Amino acid sequence: MSEETADLLSRVKKAQAGRTKKKEKTTTGGTVKKAVVICAVAVGTGTALLYVSPPKSFYDLDINNMSLIDQVNQNAKIWTAAKQPAFEGWTVGDMRDMGIVSWRHPEANWHLCPGTGDPAYPETFDVREKWPDCFPDTVHNQGNCSASYAITAVTSLANRYCINDPVNYKMLGLSYQNLLSCDLMNDGCSGGGMDTVWTFLEQEGVVSETCMPFQGWGVDCEAKCAEETPLKLGGKCIAQGIDQIKKEVFNHGPVVAPIKITDELLVYKGGVFLPTKTAVTLSEAKRKQMKKMNVVKIMGWGVEDEQPFWLVENTWGKDWGEGGFARIAIIESEDPLEHTVSVDFTFSGYPGNLRDMSKQGMMEDEFDDIHLEGDDALDDLNFDDDISLDDDVDSED
Repeated sequence: MSEETADLLSRVKKAQAGRTKKKEKTTTGGTVKKAVVICAVAVGTGTALLYVSPPKSFYDLDINNMSLIDQVNQNAKIWTAAKQPAFEGWTVGDMRDMGIVSWRHPEANWHLCPGTGDPAYPETFDVREKWPDCFPDTVHNQGNCSASYAITAVTSLANRYCINDPVNYKMLGLSYQNLLSCDLMNDGCSGGGMDTVWTFLEQEGVVSETCMPFQGWGVDCEAKCAEETPLKLGGKCIAQGIDQIKKEVFNHGPVVAPIKITDELLVYKGGVFLPTKTAVTLSEAKRKQMKKMNVVKIMGWGVEDEQPFWLVENTWGKDWGEGGFARIAIIESEDPLEHTVSVDFTFSGYPGNLRDMSKQGMMEDEFDDIHLEGDDALDDLNFDDDISLDDDVDSED
C-alpha cells in the first residue's frame, strides 16, 4: 500500500471516529461538520485513486461493477455506461487473461495505401449507407474466444468482395472459423497477430460462413466443407492518419484498426466515447507493460456536438454499446496515448476479385514501402511519413 493511500485511509478512520465521539456542545456545531466534510472528501479521493492507480484487486472486480458505472455517468459528459449482458459474471481479470492480440512480425514489409480515388469525403459517412447490399445486419460476438483479429479481417474482406462485385457477392459472409482453425501462424481462440492474419488470407483464403460457421474453440480445420473454393486476398496495405483512413474507407470500404481496452470501454452503452481521467487501461497478463488490445472495423465517422468520432463495429455482440457499434472520439493529437482507436496504422485488404488493380491505382509498385521493426508497447506508436516502428510495436517473437 502506498504512503498516499495509507495516509488517506488514516484520515478516513479519524474522520469516522470523529463522527461517533461525544462532542462538546458548541454554538455552531462546527467540529461535527468538519468531520463529515473530511470523511466525504477522503472517500471520494480514495475512489478516484482506485482508478488512477488500481491495486492488485482491481482485476478481481466485476466488469459490470456499479461503482465504475456510476462514476462514469457522473463524470462523462458525452457518453453513458451501463451493465453489459455480454460480460455478465466476468471479472476484469477474465478480460485481461484472454488470448493476446498483437503485432506478430514487425520486421515484415508493408505498403502504404495509395489514397487514390475521390480525394474528397463528406463530414459524416457510414459504409452501410453507401453500399447497403454488402453489410448484413450482423454483429459478431467472440465470446471467450480471442478472435477479434480474425473476425474483423475476414468480415472486412467479405464486405470488400461485395463492394467490388455486388451482383455475385451480395451480403457475402465469409468464415473466420476457417481462419481460426486452419491458420498455423496464429493461435486460434488464444489470440493472434493483427498483421499475420492477412498472410493466411492471401495464401489460403477462407470459405463461406455457411460452409464453416463459427463455433469457437476446438474445431478442426477439416470441419469445413470440401466443395467450396476459398476466396483470397489480392493485396494488403496500411492507411495512416485520420485523412488517409477516411479516404480509404470512403473509396474502398472498412479498414481494421486496433483499439485500446479500458475498464470504461467495457461498460460503454452509448454516445461518443471519450475516456474520463480515471479510466484504467488493461494490461496483458504476462507482460504488464503491454496494453490490452482488441481489433475493430472502422465503418465511418461523424460529428456530434462539435466532437468528431469514428464509427466502429466491435466483436462483443449486439448487446454491447449501440447495437454492437460504438462512436469513439477522434482526438486531434500527435500523442498516441490519447487515442482509443489507433490512427497510426490501420489494415486494408483488397479482394481477389479486383482484377484490374491498375485502374484503381493499386498496383504494387505504386505503394510506398513500409518497414516495421521493434518490440515495445503498441500504444506508444508514433509514425513518421516512412512508417518506421523502431521501438513502438509489441512483438511476441
